[in-house]
Amino acid sequence: MENLYRIVYSSRINPKYLTDVDEMLKDILATAVRENAKRGITGLLIAHNGWFVQALEGSMEAVQATLATIVRDMRHRDSHILAEGPTEARMFGAWSMCARVLSKTDAAVMELLDQKTSFNPADFPERVIIRLLTTVAELHGRSLNEQHTSLLALA
Repeated sequence: MENLYRIVYSSRINPKYLTDVDEMLKDILATAVRENAKRGITGLLIAHNGWFVQALEGSMEAVQATLATIVRDMRHRDSHILAEGPTEARMFGAWSMCARVLSKTDAAVMELLDQKTSFNPADFPERVIIRLLTTVAELHGRSLNEQHTSLLALA
């Protein structure tokens, strides 16, 4: 049995990258899919209102090393670990990495966010952040699978 570890973190998107978040995510994924596949890392990254929220899963060493790389990336600021620890199963095992910008049309996801007047991931309990990520995965699984398949083909 694989010893799995998960970290869920948030970070502010560096303001100079807010002009084209979709393009920034493409750049992140171009490297992350390939590198995470080598390291046995799986996960999901979402962007919303100037924030990143991401789950990383794999061995503790690989997950922590990946997070250390992310923290040094100038696209991220003010990183904050929201949850971490051993886990029995991967929640995002189909993807070495996928990403999505949330929009107002993500009604089910937005219901979770509407509990607060502003979106600051650190203000949400761990269970809400996990539910946010899993809801995005469920609602957009098909497009995330297609995204991942096309990125793997380029890697």
